[in-house]
Amino acid sequence: MSKLGEYLKQLRKEKDRPRRWVERQSKIIYPNDKRMYVSHCYLRQIEEGIQDKPSAIKLKTLAEIYKADYNELMRLAGYSIEEPAKDIKETAFNTTESQLETTVDVASKRLENIALNLNTFHKYIAETRNDEFIYSIFNLLRKYLENEQQLSINKKQ
Repeated sequence: MSKLGEYLKQLRKEKDRPRRWVERQSKIIYPNDKRMYVSHCYLRQIEEGIQDKPSAIKLKTLAEIYKADYNELMRLAGYSIEEPAKDIKETAFNTTESQLETTVDVASKRLENIALNLNTFHKYIAETRNDEFIYSIFNLLRKYLENEQQLSINKKQ
């Protein structure tokens, strides 16, 4: 049995719950995301060491169910945990001008693609004459695009 398996089994036993309870809790916490579900069979495989490196998504779910430290579960599963940047400003100051230009170029290309998609969407709405709700979504997206373009222009200056 792996250290992770032993630890998870201990957490479950402390709550005096069966594996099926864990499965039900995962479905309650994430009712619309099947990737986050932890089946009782999968949990058994982890606890018995058959599944020695479960997915990070499943570990996140288990951490929430058991109120355990996610990073500790990740470490026990053998994932390397990188320390988050201490300060966002530190990361920003260490970014070179060429990296910033590349980021702005990538963002500009993405905005161009969004603009093309919005124009296609607008033509579809005009042709099908759908309700006002869809048209209001288009207007919200257009305003978002205009704001993003303005931010991109400001960054270039």
